[in-house]
Amino acid sequence: MDLSSGTDYFITIAQGAFADFYGNVFSGILDNATWNFKTVDVAAPTIISLTPPDNSTDIDARTNIVITFSEPVNANVGNIAIKNIMGDLALETINVTSNAVTGKGTNTIIVNLSNSLTSGTNYYVTIDAGAFTDLDGNDFGGILNNSTWNFTTLASNSGGGIIDIPIGTSSSSSSSSSSSSGGSSSSSSSGGLSSSSSSSGSLTFNSDGSLSTIVTSPVTITGPDVIKLPKNKARLTASHSNVENEIKCSVIPLSDIRVSVKPKNISFTPAIDEVGIKLKLKSRNLKARKDKGTSERNVQIKVLCDDGEGNLDIKVLP
Repeated sequence: MDLSSGTDYFITIAQGAFADFYGNVFSGILDNATWNFKTVDVAAPTIISLTPPDNSTDIDARTNIVITFSEPVNANVGNIAIKNIMGDLALETINVTSNAVTGKGTNTIIVNLSNSLTSGTNYYVTIDAGAFTDLDGNDFGGILNNSTWNFTTLASNSGGGIIDIPIGTSSSSSSSSSSSSGGSSSSSSSGGLSSSSSSSGSLTFNSDGSLSTIVTSPVTITGPDVIKLPKNKARLTASHSNVENEIKCSVIPLSDIRVSVKPKNISFTPAIDEVGIKLKLKSRNLKARKDKGTSERNVQIKVLCDDGEGNLDIKVLP
């Protein structure tokens, strides 16, 4: 049996397992420190999940591209291309070392498109072989065809359609709320603390312009909507309604300041419909921002799941 790559091993030998010709017994190796080693990592990184998912339909034209790998990766040499499957016309070709590609050094890579996708269009995504490598230098094999990762954007319809709206809820002893155009938002405060919960949703209209239904995402994120320095940590809760089978999600922080979240990947099951998330603002980066006299900063926590997404916007105040 071959050893697994990139794995720590230690070897033990029982006392008395060997003896010399005079009957002197070998004392053995009984701990995990005397003889240990690590095999070299020769396994290439693989893809765990894609956003938008392969063969998905009705995708928001404003979506970003997210790739979750099996291990942390760094940008190497190559491009990510988003192409119209009709005619193989490229909407964007993005160098993996550019600022449009974030998450380097982690297992979640986010590609921020500078152009919105066209409604009702079938796209596919390619990634050059070797565009990413794991921390041991093993190349990602790439996506080199138009069938591995493709999706279709939501078609526009002048007589009716869907409009995305934010829908939030919260509760407290002191609260205020307002609603318009089928959407609602609310916030609460007590003792100088502020918290909220948020999920994405949509309004569906009939062809005559009348409201048909309000469809909300099953994913909700609850946590503070304001963090005041020097505090730099917060606890969030992601919840999912009506879980029938396992649903895998990626937790993605979006901000112009450095933010870390743990865990970065979560799952919902029929037995677990709520997961805690730890958020931390990088203190060195925050200090630099404050010294420059900048005012508030914004952080968005996005939970991307196979069947929807939830967002929570947080203000960071000096």
